[in-house]
Amino acid sequence: MLQQTQVSAVVSYFENWVKKFPTLKSLAKSSENEVLEMWAGLGYYSRAKNIHETAKKVVAEYKGNMPVTRAELLSLKGIGEYTVGAILSLAYNQPEPILDGNIIRIFSRRYGFKNYPLASSERKEFWKKAEEWATCDYTQSVNEGLMELGALVCTPKSPSCEQCPIQKGCVANQEGTQGLWPIKRVKKKVVEVKETALYIKYRNKVLLYAPTKKELLTGYLTFPRIPQVNSIQLTQELQSSFELLKEGDFTSQLLEGFVKHTITHHKMLINVCLIELRKKRFSLDKMEGFQWVHADKVKEKFMTALSTKLYNAMLLS
Repeated sequence: MLQQTQVSAVVSYFENWVKKFPTLKSLAKSSENEVLEMWAGLGYYSRAKNIHETAKKVVAEYKGNMPVTRAELLSLKGIGEYTVGAILSLAYNQPEPILDGNIIRIFSRRYGFKNYPLASSERKEFWKKAEEWATCDYTQSVNEGLMELGALVCTPKSPSCEQCPIQKGCVANQEGTQGLWPIKRVKKKVVEVKETALYIKYRNKVLLYAPTKKELLTGYLTFPRIPQVNSIQLTQELQSSFELLKEGDFTSQLLEGFVKHTITHHKMLINVCLIELRKKRFSLDKMEGFQWVHADKVKEKFMTALSTKLYNAMLLS
């Protein structure tokens, strides 16, 4: 949960999670929908799917006990070099390195590394130092101490260098260049997404859609969306995007205003269209990801903030 998310935002989610899934076995037995529901709001939903798959594998192949070797841990979904180091050093005091954002900042300043730490090709120097620090009889304390040092003393802004136990020989402290380290990440370009969300209703049912792997929010039910249109383009675009919508079979209303939302470097601007089908002359058999949901059950199907925003916009119409 702490990957890509701040501690303050995680606490309540973690508490609810361990109540729902107190053991790996209980997590492994749960459905993917149950797992995603408990994760809803944390974002980066592949993390939830990975931990679910890992729990199932640990229960099936290791009798519910986490493996304690690097190779075995790396075979589990969602576990990479950092997580392996954290598990083996913090839980089992094995001499394994850890390299998180805090430690990267410490090493950048301490040793004057000019590498871009998020580039895998340039991170070897950081890992080498992490291995040196971890090669001792008390790796658990060293790794935890480094993380705490970065969180409380060698902070991103206004570090408390006078309180730092390893300030002697620190390049950044000697040069007064603490704010320049580590080398800043080049921000990803924000992609603007303009779409129209469709509330397609037939009698007491609403058509929902779970995006494919090539779309945002893969696997989560939401409203179907098409490229953004105005009232003049609406009918033509609807019939072009959905063969199920034939002329005379539906009425449509484009609502005023837009829903704004941001997802992982995607800035979304979405308007909403209400569609009432007079006739249903189509089958969903060949429409992957689509399903009809009773109108009263639509809201409880949503697990993402975007879908809830769109639903609320439709309610206000």
